[in-house]
Amino acid sequence: MRKYGSLILVFISLVFFSCESTENSVTTSDQNEITALNSVNPNDVIVPQTFSITKNINGVSGGTITIDTTYTDNNGKSIYVSLNLTFDPNSFSGTKIISVTPEPSTASIQFSPAMIFNKPVKLNLNYTGVDLNALGFTSNSKVDFDYMNNNGNIEYILKDEVKIKIDKNQIYTKKALLPHFSRYAFVRKSF
Repeated sequence: MRKYGSLILVFISLVFFSCESTENSVTTSDQNEITALNSVNPNDVIVPQTFSITKNINGVSGGTITIDTTYTDNNGKSIYVSLNLTFDPNSFSGTKIISVTPEPSTASIQFSPAMIFNKPVKLNLNYTGVDLNALGFTSNSKVDFDYMNNNGNIEYILKDEVKIKIDKNQIYTKKALLPHFSRYAFVRKSF
């Protein structure tokens, strides 16, 4: 009986001590999970297709989500992902679990839950190491960063800067103002 009591005590201890807060976590889109508790700045993340960051944000007080990592795709190609998402105070009411899913292979990003903000959320996003040629960008391309719905229709948003550097395989935007959460993407401008 003592033997079983000790086993039960060990099992309960393992369950109790393995339950930690997942306020800031990194997860992959496949069922594999990579977690960086209390930090969203892992040095290297090796994932199949993409990864997600989640964080509780209080819309009344505001907050920030930051990513500064190197993503390695299935082919072993490294893509540097840098993101800063800032919620000003009173951006929305209540507290929400915010998910950010960078998609380096398509130079896009997905935010959830779907919501409209009282004050736009500010985004700085940089992808370096993306195969820009495969995405249809050339050295002559003009680039923009905008909302893209499921049908591929574009809604222009305000931002300070959007740049492409073909020689560095780099594409970035600064101070993009997101009026709502959904999917945003770097797109070729057409005149």
